[in-house]
Amino acid sequence: MKIKILLVSAVIALSVINLYPITCLNDIECVFNPAPEKAILRTNMIDGATHFLMAKAHIALLLAEYEKTANNQVEFDCGTSNAYCDNAIKELKAALDDYANARTIGEKLGYNPAQVQLLKTATFSNSKSQYNSDIFNKVTAYLQSGDILGIYTKNIENLKTILGLLETITSQLQNDVQPPVEDYWKLLEKESEATLFGNLATVLGSPIVKEQCPR
Repeated sequence: MKIKILLVSAVIALSVINLYPITCLNDIECVFNPAPEKAILRTNMIDGATHFLMAKAHIALLLAEYEKTANNQVEFDCGTSNAYCDNAIKELKAALDDYANARTIGEKLGYNPAQVQLLKTATFSNSKSQYNSDIFNKVTAYLQSGDILGIYTKNIENLKTILGLLETITSQLQNDVQPPVEDYWKLLEKESEATLFGNLATVLGSPIVKEQCPR
């Protein structure tokens, strides 16, 4: 039942945010200098967000499979759980590849000074009460320094943390061992944090730069 409580908490946390847009880290690529490669960067970010959301779906199924055993009437199924875990790992690795490619292109393009200045002079304090304060502070620190590449790097680090947790779980499942509930708690915690970080970077950064971003 503790997994269920955490799942409900995660849904509530996400509902507090105005999910605009639902995908993570799109539209703030406007901060990079115009170039043909910028279209590839944007595609990478969209594809990365898609793979991440698919990974989240498989993680939810993995957690639900564990939750089934809470009433002591259903035996834990290592095989089914491992299938969900394996799918989540595959999607997460694809997301990491896309985000890493986008970061490489962004490093090559460099920042548009005018767009960076928009971020540096923006005021975010009026929005703070709406969001998780710890993640809000982390995101705004990147935005106010114009460090979108830093946001990309932090996002990649977050996903690598999730990947490591999934690999720990799958190594146990492959040996027909039911992982301890603490592993699932940590997985849900880190996945929720990564989602909030990426979404909040979009929610706060996108309206500032996208109006002046040529398509």
